[in-house]
Amino acid sequence: MISNKLATLMAERKIKATRLSSDTGIARSTISSLTNNDSKMIQFDTINTLCQYLNVTPADFFIYSPYDVSIDIETTKVDAYSYTNEVLEWEQKVQVYEADVFAKFTKRGQTISVVEMSAKLDSPVTHKGAEDFPLDENDEIDINIDDSSSPTFQEAWDKYFSEIELLSSLETKFRQILQEKVTAALNTASDSTDFSSWTVSTLGLPVLPF
Repeated sequence: MISNKLATLMAERKIKATRLSSDTGIARSTISSLTNNDSKMIQFDTINTLCQYLNVTPADFFIYSPYDVSIDIETTKVDAYSYTNEVLEWEQKVQVYEADVFAKFTKRGQTISVVEMSAKLDSPVTHKGAEDFPLDENDEIDINIDDSSSPTFQEAWDKYFSEIELLSSLETKFRQILQEKVTAALNTASDSTDFSSWTVSTLGLPVLPF
């Protein structure tokens, strides 16, 4: 598993993203993606510029672990609908969402542990409007992650990992996967694409950073 330490290096030097962008010419959006470990690739020129600016080597910039974690989410139950009447009043509602969450821990490609968790909608959410105007802002759903497995995700993480930057990277990936899986399931259940713009909120994986 590979992650970068840009957020930590910036914090240690008390450098803000706007200043880093101004001093290096690197786009603010690129810096944001890097600090969130949300970038699928980094150009060599960008690495070189950041290492020179921060006076570090690539070995200081990146973290590597032979262990890795992959997340898979399988929806098990969903109840959602969306409709618009003849006067263009509309309503979207999510009543139920449940899923199994699998975290597979590997070492150099070999599976060493699988943790099974569950995801569940916190409470039903309704979003209403007329024509293009929403009457409320209820287009966010909260998903709770429950971990009652053995070992727990916390126990597995503590056994194989220690770097907080790697946890930050995994949390970002997990939220992206959850967002995609949940909205896709809601669209399928409602036979629409209306839930594509909804925001899926979660406390994240059940693991403490320290």
